Amino acid sequence: MEYLNNFIASASPTFEGWQQNPGQDASAHAPTTTSTPSASNRFVGFDGGDYTGCEFPLLERLLNGDDIIMLGQVFGMNLASEIFHGLSNARTKIKALEADNLRMEDEAVQGNKVIEELRQQLTLAARAPPVPPSSAFATSAFRSQLSKEHPDPRPFGSPAYRSPDDLEEFLTKLNMKLMQNEDWWTTEVARMRYVYSMLEAKAATTFQAYLGRSGNFEGISTVDEMQDILVRGFGDKHRASKAFSKIIALKQGTTDTTTFLATFLNLTAIAKIDKSVAKEFLLRSTNPLLIDKLYNSPQYTAKKTAITLTEVVDLLRDIEHSAQSLYGINYLRKEHLLGRC
Repeated sequence: MEYLNNFIASASPTFEGWQQNPGQDASAHAPTTTSTPSASNRFVGFDGGDYTGCEFPLLERLLNGDDIIMLGQVFGMNLASEIFHGLSNARTKIKALEADNLRMEDEAVQGNKVIEELRQQLTLAARAPPVPPSSAFATSAFRSQLSKEHPDPRPFGSPAYRSPDDLEEFLTKLNMKLMQNEDWWTTEVARMRYVYSMLEAKAATTFQAYLGRSGNFEGISTVDEMQDILVRGFGDKHRASKAFSKIIALKQGTTDTTTFLATFLNLTAIAKIDKSVAKEFLLRSTNPLLIDKLYNSPQYTAKKTAITLTEVVDLLRDIEHSAQSLYGINYLRKEHLLGRC
């Protein structure tokens, strides 16, 4: 190989010329170079000439196996034959590697297509209300019993929408959607698929490792776990303490109960407050008009201090629906009720 390196280093556009005139200084035919490489990077020909940095048109012919005769003249036919076969084997291996690389690239492209198709299917299925496999009349009746569609949150994960503040906004609106349309999903897996359908770009990629080809999740089993993963990847490291501060200052005022409850529950989940403590914060933060109705309800008086946070939330939502049917959607803003707020 040392002979070959020296030969390549001395191969110049006038190689045939120096064979005819062996006494000629081959370095005179080499292109001039402007840089001065280190001694370890210099290439010296048989004639002692320095051919560092030169271009060698004959090299391509040599590597293509077209100049076995020329190699034979320089090295002898036995060594030339070994060099020729070595180059042939090298070309074969290079072609095999190129073929493997193309195959791997094609498999990667096909794999990405499968993932994208699965994501599109999940998105379409997860965002739509459930439809039972029955007659058109029954389907219409079934849909009429579902809660009114609440707007989807803006999909999270694009470069323009994935800051810690963006995540807080997304999770608040997401939890409101899940609470308002909770009858749209009958299983936790269905809820998880909906959450995944609302992610894109980097946020969606985060969950590809948990998504099997069947569309089921592996390694996680709840929406809360998905939200924890999002928080670890995109959230504020001081998120919990900030959420607790917001809970202390939170007052419903004339905010509709649905929005207020969604905000409150999202903050308690972030702050990881015990449910019994969260219940006391909720009773203190809710509009006094609704608290009066809550305390006078049979469900509350039957349990009082034993009532759970979930039961309080359900009762407040029932009171909200009843008040809206009597006074309208903005009943908390009515003049005759403002004095009680």
